Amino acid sequence: MENNKGRNTLIKFSLAFSIIAFIISIMTFFKTGGMSDIKKQIYTLKEDVKEAKLQSEMRMENRSILLDALYNMADSVDSLKTGNLPESKRLIDEAIEKIIFVEKKVTEKKREQLRKIRGKIEKICLELNKDDVRLIEGLEYQIILLRIFEENL
Repeated sequence: MENNKGRNTLIKFSLAFSIIAFIISIMTFFKTGGMSDIKKQIYTLKEDVKEAKLQSEMRMENRSILLDALYNMADSVDSLKTGNLPESKRLIDEAIEKIIFVEKKVTEKKREQLRKIRGKIEKICLELNKDDVRLIEGLEYQIILLRIFEENL
């Protein structure tokens, strides 16, 4: 029984010591600014999530605009094949405007890639005529490159 009493006293002492240590650690946490560090980390995390969401929205908007440009380019090729050169050039001009709009919103590396594709499309447009199969194929190739760029945006 005495052995049990000594054991209970040891358990009570250990429990009291643990509670005191826990209280001291909580007080130290608050005194050293642990709460403000947690608030800063939460704020930083929220900002990162907000920025990622904004980038995702921007990416989706740019992809949508490039898809519209792709549709214009495809319609342009169809118009060219049916012999409607003025309509084809108009559609290409609309596509180029959309590409330029997206160029302004992407990173420098992507801007350079998009600028090269646009430059080749503009060059083809200047030489474009309904009977030149080589230029039509070149335009179709630029459409493929623009599609790949859009998918990887």
